[in-house]
Amino acid sequence: MKKYVKYTIGFSGIGVLIGLAISLVFNYLNGSTTYYPSSPNFVNQFAHPLTA
Repeated sequence: MKKYVKYTIGFSGIGVLIGLAISLVFNYLNGSTTYYPSSPNFVNQFAHPLTA
């Protein structure tokens, strides 16, 4: 059981880092000088930024 908890925590941390790296790459490719977790075009489709 301890092994599964250790793997779950480890792999979830790796997943967060991979997601952040992909987000940074797409932000760079978008040509933005400010970091946006998602593109402004996507966020503008929602009434509130937290909903996006």
